[in-house]
Amino acid sequence: MSEESPPVRGNSAQRLFRATSLTLTAGALVLPPQPPEPEETPLLGRRRDSDQVQQRLVSELLSFVGLCKVWLVLLLLLMFVTGVIVMVMFFQAIFATIFYQDKPCDQPLLKWYMLFTLLWSQVPPCASSFVRARLQMLQQSALVSFCASVLFSLPGWVILGYGVYMVQHAETCPKTNPQLFYPIERFIYAQIGVALIAFLLTVLGFFSLRYLLLALNRLGENPGCAKAVEKLEVVDKHSPDLADTDGQIMDCPICMEAYSEAGDVVRAPCKHNFHKACLLTWCKNHVDCPMCRQPVGEPDKESQGPEP
Repeated sequence: MSEESPPVRGNSAQRLFRATSLTLTAGALVLPPQPPEPEETPLLGRRRDSDQVQQRLVSELLSFVGLCKVWLVLLLLLMFVTGVIVMVMFFQAIFATIFYQDKPCDQPLLKWYMLFTLLWSQVPPCASSFVRARLQMLQQSALVSFCASVLFSLPGWVILGYGVYMVQHAETCPKTNPQLFYPIERFIYAQIGVALIAFLLTVLGFFSLRYLLLALNRLGENPGCAKAVEKLEVVDKHSPDLADTDGQIMDCPICMEAYSEAGDVVRAPCKHNFHKACLLTWCKNHVDCPMCRQPVGEPDKESQGPEP
């Protein structure tokens, strides 16, 4: 069996997306950190197991998405149109700031809003990368890294909030300088919409990607073997088989939670270990191991459909 090539980590399109998103949201967008290049550490083996499961889940999700091509195309088209509209608003606000900032406005800081937006959008990528690197050196959890990302997004939300305050409390500016006021007002509300949607998607992907993929896999009509999982050997949580070479408790490849958490641990016939609840969820729609594809058990009779 040939070795699997390592996944491509980061490319120019991803960097462009991150930079554009941070600019359009004044740095308020919370983006998960780009994964560092893999190093030969004891933790790498633990990552490979979960990566195997993730790659298979993603491949099956893509197969499911293939059945919904029309809706996917419509969604992508909607996202493209929305992106174009927001970019047009962005350039309109820049144009208004350059050419109409000298006209009177009862909110004097409104003419500097776009400058603050552009400047702060460049700060989080540099500062948060430094902090995340320090957290990784200290072997802090992914949750701590996520909280650091949220912390660096707060000034961006402050900028957005003050922008909303200015456009809501402007009394004479819409009349004395409408060429400046209305383009910036439209862009501020567009920023809030983009930031909220992106934040919710990021939180969903950060905490629930595997659970979401497992739930989507249950939408298929493939047979399952949940009854076979109930009969699998339960592994003692203090067993050395659940620890790595450093004696640290390993993670379940499906949910990436430590084996010491979330209930019983079971061993499949192929000798791979999983949380029982995670494997039960998987085997409601599968009869094979999510890592090596060897059979876990016989298909449940009710999942095979009526006999001819």
